Amino acid sequence: MSEVRRSAAATKRLATEHIKRASNLPELSATQREMLERYRPNGVTDTVWEQVRPVVTEVLTKSCLVGDKSFQKHLGVVASYVTWLATQHRSMAITEAFTFDAIDQYYLTGLTGMSKRTCNDYRSRLQNIAKKINTGVNAPSGIATPLGHISVRPGYTPAEEATLRRIALRQSRPRIRTQLCAIVGFGAGAGLDSVDLRNLHRHHIDVTDNGILVNVTGRNPRQVIVRATYEELVLVAIEGLTPKQLVVGIGKSKKNPVAKVIDNADLFDDTPPIDMSRLRSTWISWLMTCRVPLGLILQAAGLRSARTLTDLLPHLEPVTDTTALRDGGVK
Repeated sequence: MSEVRRSAAATKRLATEHIKRASNLPELSATQREMLERYRPNGVTDTVWEQVRPVVTEVLTKSCLVGDKSFQKHLGVVASYVTWLATQHRSMAITEAFTFDAIDQYYLTGLTGMSKRTCNDYRSRLQNIAKKINTGVNAPSGIATPLGHISVRPGYTPAEEATLRRIALRQSRPRIRTQLCAIVGFGAGAGLDSVDLRNLHRHHIDVTDNGILVNVTGRNPRQVIVRATYEELVLVAIEGLTPKQLVVGIGKSKKNPVAKVIDNADLFDDTPPIDMSRLRSTWISWLMTCRVPLGLILQAAGLRSARTLTDLLPHLEPVTDTTALRDGGVK
């Protein structure tokens, strides 16, 4: 299904329509109105929140949620979702935004850095709201279908990699420099994703004469050696840290510490959009072009199947040198 996108001007006009419709809706309780008045998502600009808030108000009012606690829980979820719609220039119209397909796109691409449990909770709450408020032709059915396979995003080109390394190293603010070096260095240099990076402490990293070893913990524990091209960035990222300090240093409680660092970084018009999943794909793609055993790639990447590799294969340059088929590339 193709994405429905809107220009910034169209998004603002739609927000005005939501304000008009919201004025005819049943009134919220005094407590709920106060929650809405005081609520403001972290990292959202005044311009975006001006567009988002009327939509959030309309959605929550139409949902007729019972109890202030339930209202409070859904407030953050709905605000996060509608903010994502606005920043992605997607339609915020209820008939288009509150469908299971649209919500699934948010689940798959808009909740990076969150735990699987939190992602499932957000999806479930949004689906329940969608069934209540969307009565249009695109109204969701009563049963949510399982998510199909979504191909991984391709990595960066060598030129884009060089640009990202340069941008990370040239950040003017020391703290942002070390954090952005960590994101680019551990993503494209060791294949870590946002969840891996969230839990990475200094004591998980060993700098040796044979390379920089990263001991990844969590749901896919593994040991990785940083790609030589990215060692400089990793060394910048860990310089001065005590063993128990987090490498990114924002904290595990934040929804998406990687996105926060990227938002605060000094980027230029020609800077490729920095995406943790694409950085990881860059590293995996690089390994696929080297003479590295398949089993070792899967082990280092924390993969249980080769599906990710087959997804990335069409994005690699065709191989014309067939000599490795005879001797395995042994010189």
